[in-house]
Amino acid sequence: MYLSTLSITIASIIFIAYNIVALSLFKVPQSLSMTYYLFKDKYRCGYVFPIMMYLVAGFMMPAWISLSVGSSFQFLSFFAPAAILFVGTAPAFLSNPLENMVHQVAAYASAVFSLLWIILVTPYWWIILLCLLVIAALAIVTNTYKNSYIYWLEIAAFTSTFITTILFSIL
Repeated sequence: MYLSTLSITIASIIFIAYNIVALSLFKVPQSLSMTYYLFKDKYRCGYVFPIMMYLVAGFMMPAWISLSVGSSFQFLSFFAPAAILFVGTAPAFLSNPLENMVHQVAAYASAVFSLLWIILVTPYWWIILLCLLVIAALAIVTNTYKNSYIYWLEIAAFTSTFITTILFSIL
């Protein structure tokens, strides 16, 4: 389990670092995916969004699958990060209709598969609620809940997944 915990921790650190940089440069975006355009337009480095998504999925997938061994729902631990790979592969969701469809379906699928895994495989379903409450409070305090609600929901989904997988790997 040590390698799983390490792998998930690395994925979490990459995700947190990316968001800290994005928030410091652009404030709170409408969505995590919108950071692709923000980086691309302002710094000509939109490629950092797909790289971040690939790294997070790449570090999460093997650890997540190993944590799910023996579960009837192990397939969720494959499909969730696989969908994240599709989100990263189709970052230009505003400018290309095909990428928009791939991006949207993959983003929703990843969130649903992740949250279902938490509910069906672990005893930590309540972490989803806790993360939603904390993230909602952050959105209200920063007064960004109207324009950036998608971003905050994405952060809640990722955060609950990271916390749950780390807890599940060490307890």
